[in-house]
Amino acid sequence: MGGASIAWARNSLQLFNNYDEFNQMASGVKDSGDVYFVPGAPPFKPLAFSGLYAPHWRSDARGLFIGLTQHTTRAHLLRAIIDGMCFRVKEVLDAMQKDLKADLVALKVDGGVTINDFIMQTQANILEDAVERRTESEMTALGCALAAGMAKEVRLWDSLKSLRSHVTVDRRFIPQEDVSKYRKRWEEALQRSLNWVKK
Repeated sequence: MGGASIAWARNSLQLFNNYDEFNQMASGVKDSGDVYFVPGAPPFKPLAFSGLYAPHWRSDARGLFIGLTQHTTRAHLLRAIIDGMCFRVKEVLDAMQKDLKADLVALKVDGGVTINDFIMQTQANILEDAVERRTESEMTALGCALAAGMAKEVRLWDSLKSLRSHVTVDRRFIPQEDVSKYRKRWEEALQRSLNWVKK
């Protein structure tokens, strides 16, 4: 959902033109100015915000911005989008930890959005846990190559343990700011997104 939300902000809302501008704007404000964004789930069409997936499973929900005033700027909207994406990740991870009865040690990330240091730091702050970005930004492709190398006919590696040297950490983001007060407000915004679609 993260990449889709940012693409929507650029392509549909035209909040920014390029990712340099995105970084400058989002990091140029102290916070979202009490504006909150709840991203919906895009089940088939990338930008069709429809419903909330885990842990809510609510098809009647829709994405929203809330808290707009005459002082709200594009930078506040972008910051709210980043926060909303990161709060949704925290919700899912909290649910996973509860189901597994295990604590998160570090979130290991890859993919297009993860190259953005500001978003990764925000994610670490919201998780209150470390976020580890891999050197290889597309781990799916690397995983396929490593798996192919373990095939019986190829056998480039003898064991899964020997593959670890190919998976390295580029940067570890540690929480640097207490953002718990924002989470309560974001959860209030999420509740406002429910029951929007009437059956």
